[in-house]
This record gives sequence, structure tokens and C-alpha cells, in this order.
Amino acid sequence: MNHKIIGKERQKGTGNTEKWTRIDFKTPKIDFSRFVS
Repeated sequence: MNHKIIGKERQKGTGNTEKWTRIDFKTPKIDFSRFVS
């Protein structure tokens, strides 16, 4: 279910760095996805 949240946050990209950082620590894989985008 976390994947869905990440997708929403990524689309928003308004500046939810706090949420992103939290996910980044939990799943470094997403960090790569963010860079690829």
C-alpha cells in the first residue's frame, strides 16, 4: 500500500520532502525511482 502513497506524493511534488525522506529511509529503492523520474 505504501507504493500507492509514494505515487501520489511523487505526482504532487509540491515539496513533501519530509514524507519523501521518511520513505527514503524505509525503502532506498524508491530513492532511485525519484532520481530516475
